[in-house]
Amino acid sequence: MSRYVHIELRAISLDAVEAALSGLSLPYVRPRRRVRLEGSLECTGDPVDIRLEAGVCDTVEDFGFVVVDGALQLVCGELDQAQLEGTLLPKLRQATAVETIERAALGRGIQVHEATTDADGTRRLILELDD
Repeated sequence: MSRYVHIELRAISLDAVEAALSGLSLPYVRPRRRVRLEGSLECTGDPVDIRLEAGVCDTVEDFGFVVVDGALQLVCGELDQAQLEGTLLPKLRQATAVETIERAALGRGIQVHEATTDADGTRRLILELDD
């Protein structure tokens, strides 16, 4: 097993991560209080605000998200870091970016229409001014 590492995620809120995980149909728990990751023989589990079980996104260990000093961090085992950075984090960033764009557009009277999703997963949006 491995030790846990913390990866700072800029400009993403815990609520946005929760919405993105739901949108991606990934099972998670967001308890009222922080919970500890299971840990391993080498380390005790770190506390997280949102926890995902081992196996989600093909991970070896459980992982989660925590807010520390106002900054959101992904907490995962060293063995899972590259896997999550290559698969989950790009999807989270895309989902939270779309949410941010939609929220900002609606506040300015602009409608957002999803136009296409490319083969690589890139989503292209059409913005339309309300009459």
